[in-house]
Amino acid sequence: MVCPSQNVCHAEKRLNQPVRRCASLLAYNRRIRRASHAVLLLLFAALLMSGCGGDSDDGAPPPNPGTSPSTASGFVFVNHLAAGLSAYRMDDSGRLSAVAGSPFPVPSSYAIDPSGNFVVGLTGNTVQVFRIDRSTGALSEVAGSPFTTGAEASEIVFHPNGRFLYVVNQFDNFVAALSFNTTTGAVSAIGERLQTGLDDPNAPLRSIAIDPNGRFLFVAANGIASFAIDSNTGLLSTVPGSPVPDRFPFVRSLTVHPSGRFLFAALGSFVEGKVRVYPITQSGLVGEQVSGSPFTAGQDPLWVAFDSTGRFAFVANAASNDISVFSVNTNTGALTLQSTTSAGNEPISAAVDASNRFLFVSISSPSSIAGFSIDATTGALTSIASVPTGSAPGIVTTVR
Repeated sequence: MVCPSQNVCHAEKRLNQPVRRCASLLAYNRRIRRASHAVLLLLFAALLMSGCGGDSDDGAPPPNPGTSPSTASGFVFVNHLAAGLSAYRMDDSGRLSAVAGSPFPVPSSYAIDPSGNFVVGLTGNTVQVFRIDRSTGALSEVAGSPFTTGAEASEIVFHPNGRFLYVVNQFDNFVAALSFNTTTGAVSAIGERLQTGLDDPNAPLRSIAIDPNGRFLFVAANGIASFAIDSNTGLLSTVPGSPVPDRFPFVRSLTVHPSGRFLFAALGSFVEGKVRVYPITQSGLVGEQVSGSPFTAGQDPLWVAFDSTGRFAFVANAASNDISVFSVNTNTGALTLQSTTSAGNEPISAAVDASNRFLFVSISSPSSIAGFSIDATTGALTSIASVPTGSAPGIVTTVR
């Protein structure tokens, strides 16, 4: 099932309607009544043969929309540190099963377009583009792939409108824009690459993030660089005052809150074990930490994931082997710890599916994806099941 929005998808239920019989015609004699009954029986049989009420031609009951073998409630993808992308079908209960042909030959740095129709994998100065079969989850490379980006890069992210891609180079400290054809999957370079200003050789670029409104792009290393995005052309311009220095020691990942108002940094340090929260100003610069920040998570937090409403944040803690569940004050960005759930050895990343019902976490040992159901009121997690990934997993992504 493909959801057109971030809201929970509910399977539509059809209720059998009672059949009302007409009043009998008492004036008819016995013979006419018998003939009428015979006609009614013939009509009823004809209706059954024509499939009235949703019955199939062979008399089998119609499939349940949530469990039909020909459809999936969504798909989950995870890359591997040694390259390759594994794909899994998600059923309506959140359980996963491997897609036929998985893993697929996608480079380890990848992004999925907002429509869920394409996967783009980055290798050096080229990108490979694969189309996702929305019925099976299988991947097939598009015509013309791989495409040249014109610059060596290490990280990649999609613009929310799906028409643009952005790449950064981990050591040369630049960011570049690419155009993306949402029909064919073709990629081409646009504009000039821009320097981030984060040029400390001991602090390579560690993360790239884009706000859900598509206004700003953020890159972190020994500071944070902000770029304004032209939504019509996709071109970047450096925000005046960028970069803001010395705000992100030991940062492992950046995530923008669904509101677009706050930037979350998982510091990934055994020493601090914190999540920092920064307001995003109207210009796109990062402000001083919000009140109460940094917030204590588990040991070595690597990843922050949100439900689509932004009410809950889920932090993967690699050293303490658990997930911290926080409620989020959507006005101030402040975090309040609600619960902590064991998640296996070294959880690396996490993703919430579009229905907000399930959280999926990539686990280092044993190499697997762990699934959890999410309590809609408290955010509390309940383990569903895990599936092996074969080799060490990396970043997990969901598509519905």
